[in-house]
Amino acid sequence: MNAEFVSQSDSLHIGDDSGEDGIIENGLFYSIFRNSNILSGDSGNSSFAYKAAFLSLIVAIFSVTHIFWCLRELSSPQTGAGGSYKRMLALAEVGSLKKCIDGDSTRVAGAPPISPLHTGSTRSEESSGRNTFAVDGTNINEGYRQDHQPLHTVQAWWQRSRRPEKPTLFLVIDALENVPDDTEYMRLQQSLILPSSGTKNLTVEEKNLIKEANDKLAYMLKERSRLANSLRRKLEKRERLIAYELDLTNRKVRPVGVLGRLRKLIIPALLYAVRRRVETLTTEIRKVEENLKIYRSALKGMLSRRQQMALSLRLLARSRQNTGAMTIKEANALSAAKLIMHGHRRRNYVPTFSEGLEILKMGSELSEALHDAELLLSKLLRRVASNSGSGDCPSCKILKTHMMKCTDLQREAELYALQLRSVLKTFPPDKCREVAKNVEGGSLQLRRKMEMALQLIHD
Repeated sequence: MNAEFVSQSDSLHIGDDSGEDGIIENGLFYSIFRNSNILSGDSGNSSFAYKAAFLSLIVAIFSVTHIFWCLRELSSPQTGAGGSYKRMLALAEVGSLKKCIDGDSTRVAGAPPISPLHTGSTRSEESSGRNTFAVDGTNINEGYRQDHQPLHTVQAWWQRSRRPEKPTLFLVIDALENVPDDTEYMRLQQSLILPSSGTKNLTVEEKNLIKEANDKLAYMLKERSRLANSLRRKLEKRERLIAYELDLTNRKVRPVGVLGRLRKLIIPALLYAVRRRVETLTTEIRKVEENLKIYRSALKGMLSRRQQMALSLRLLARSRQNTGAMTIKEANALSAAKLIMHGHRRRNYVPTFSEGLEILKMGSELSEALHDAELLLSKLLRRVASNSGSGDCPSCKILKTHMMKCTDLQREAELYALQLRSVLKTFPPDKCREVAKNVEGGSLQLRRKMEMALQLIHD
């Protein structure tokens, strides 16, 4: 027996020729390096504990990363060579992931197997009656297109809990409430646009004033639109964050496993960040609302239609007293520019006594012009009617030319009637109403004659 023990001990060769780890002659490796240091003393125990904790941490991080990667790859379709959408994971891997995460679920995201492995138990029993693909030369994509049925996809926890928030229309309406129609601003912009031939009676200062007013109006409209859109986006974003905050508050998380404990730690931090963002957005919304209110008030002041008409009529009367060369369009553009640049003040659109007399004189002259245009149009109508039997009608060209002049005169009369009513309180009411009635009556009679002329020309 001692001889056997001696022979066994001789078979174990440890020495300088064997290296640090020692070698057993039968070919097995056995590490004895520094075992004496580990088994002796407190420093060895602490070193071993640190190594074990570090390895555990690496394993936990790798597990969480692997799960998140699998969920992301599972929910991201890729386009294969055949044109159909394929998943990155094979069905065998999806089945193992289903067992790992869901456990009791019976169905999994369907996808054509891109791996030649046999799917085995990864398909549910509900699809057992369908044709299964072997590893022979069968075309997998064709079978998938024939038998494909939409299945429920496995989604991550944040995808299952979140619901899409649709932007509400009332936010846009609230952001733009009590704002005049854009057609009024378009009308104001069109009144400021004059061709070069239409500004020959204006001075250089008046031309520059009209240009500056046009630039200011365009800038304020653009800024109002930008602020309104910014307010709408911020309101919608705050609503989504509030809904997400409520979702996080009502969510119940069970700290089971590494993923559960990770969710338990992340949710409070997310809640804090979301609440801080909601407070920041509320402050930004208040600032945008204040700026938008300022621009709205300034733009509404520019749409003083009554003041603009009164000022335009006053400018025409003043021009008639001095040179008498300003047209109605020039006066209208200059009045709109003054209202935009200087605001509406009472002293700007209330005419003086001499200007008032000139305004009434303009009405009397306009009534006479309407009456003369109607008489000439009636004469031309009788001439055209008498020559209608012949093929040649030289009076038709004269009639069409006169009708164009009548159209401009009628528009001028209608505009003058509106302007006169805007300054009605600054004149004797009886005299003002009499002039306005004569102008409106003459414009109506001229319109009827023009309708008769159009009917005669078409016939």
